Amino acid sequence: MLLLLLLLLLLLLLLLLLLLLLLLLLLLLLLLLLLLLLLLLLLLLLLYYYYYYYYYYYYYYYYYYYYYYYYYFYYY
Repeated sequence: MLLLLLLLLLLLLLLLLLLLLLLLLLLLLLLLLLLLLLLLLLLLLLLYYYYYYYYYYYYYYYYYYYYYYYYYFYYY
């Protein structure tokens, strides 16, 4: 009887340990997912800034050349 109780207790402990391990694994997975999401956000932000500045300078130079030719034809 005592042996059976001890065995049951051991089984319960093992189950608890397994549950804890599963929880830890889940937490780790969640953390990994969060990190991935953060990385994706950073990448999107970088892309946004890259395109923003690219178009900004593109339009700026376009504007500049447009006025340059405008004055050129105007005065000559």
